[in-house]
Amino acid sequence: MVNGSNKDFYTAKKYVVDRNDDDVFDASDVVAYVDGAAVTVEGVNADSGLIKLAAAPTNGQAVTADYQFSELSDADVDEVRGETEDWLTRSVKAYVDVTVFANTPKKNYPLIFSTIVKLYAAGLILIRDYGSGADTDLTSKDGYKKLQLAKTMLSDWIAEVVGDSSNPDGRAPRLRSRTDGTIFRRERNLSDSHPDQDDQFMRKR
Repeated sequence: MVNGSNKDFYTAKKYVVDRNDDDVFDASDVVAYVDGAAVTVEGVNADSGLIKLAAAPTNGQAVTADYQFSELSDADVDEVRGETEDWLTRSVKAYVDVTVFANTPKKNYPLIFSTIVKLYAAGLILIRDYGSGADTDLTSKDGYKKLQLAKTMLSDWIAEVVGDSSNPDGRAPRLRSRTDGTIFRRERNLSDSHPDQDDQFMRKR
């Protein structure tokens, strides 16, 4: 309600997510407008889509906002990113001292690590959402392509770390990953009527 006292407004879409790519969700990730003029945002809530304005608009004014949203909550994304960071740590521990990384702010990691983690996590999420049988080949929704690109980037980084003396043929070490099928939380409330192969996978305990 725009009535001169209400400061709380809600986005039409949620979850509201990080918009400026600083990996921190706060009021700076939303730009609110009253009659087209930007106004101060006091707070936001990612799950509910709440935008709290510093001042209440007067009756008749139009309130709009610029924001980004996702069908996945930050908690869901963080879970997959955690799995991915664990995979990355295990993959590089033979080449670097990962105990140093454990006590180092992520912003001080090699910059390529951030890209690798984002690509790999995005690939896992896309495979979960669209399934292994979805026709996503050569599209932005091809999760397997993102996984392969992340692995290739990591192989190239490792090759640079190892150097020619330890890798005389100039080829990057081949990285392998495996999963026991439980990397994601399962959806246990799916219908049992004629489940397809992907649904059956998501039901696994």
